[in-house]
Amino acid sequence: MKKNLLIFGSGSQAKLSYNIAKQTKEYSSIKIVSFEKVRKNKKKIYYLKKIENLKTYINNNTFGLVSLGDNFYRKELISKINKKFKNFKWATVIAQNAEIGNNVKIGVGTIIMKSVFINDDSIIKNHCLINSRCLIEHDNKILNFSSLAPKVITGGNVKVGNSSFIGIGSTIKNSINIGSNTIIGAGSVVVKDCDNSSIYVGVSAKKISKRKKNTSFF
Repeated sequence: MKKNLLIFGSGSQAKLSYNIAKQTKEYSSIKIVSFEKVRKNKKKIYYLKKIENLKTYINNNTFGLVSLGDNFYRKELISKINKKFKNFKWATVIAQNAEIGNNVKIGVGTIIMKSVFINDDSIIKNHCLINSRCLIEHDNKILNFSSLAPKVITGGNVKVGNSSFIGIGSTIKNSINIGSNTIIGAGSVVVKDCDNSSIYVGVSAKKISKRKKNTSFF
């Protein structure tokens, strides 16, 4: 029996996830749902207003996917849904043209966008966002709630901590450890390990400031 999918979000990221999920032909029904009203609604978005209203959409065959680009807001919403609905199930959505190597493990709630390449023995944990044309080399570990913007390249044996963000077009040298809750600015080249809760930019990337815990990118 095919599954039903609820995609949480109201922006472009949710619409991209909708199209990718539809192409997999894994779901009999896909709905985009939001807790915020959307003025211009070209693609039908179901306005739920509050989390309690989710119960009308959930059955034993329902899975969810939070498609928000910001790690903090994604984690916050997932936490609220898990608290209200203890047994809620999360989907893993992978674009058809993504190339996934041998022995790669991808967690629940994670989205792998178009033209992504993930090499052998890498681990992508739960509720991550891997954007278009990322190249993740062998033996990488991307931890929970982290995201890679488009065209990020990582060498082998890279680790990205929980809730970290790697900006568009950045390159991470092999065997680098990036801490949790850390931001790597767009176009940066990372050649040394990065601390927790910090912001790095540049070529080669340097720390420019600390980052408060549980804060948005913006």
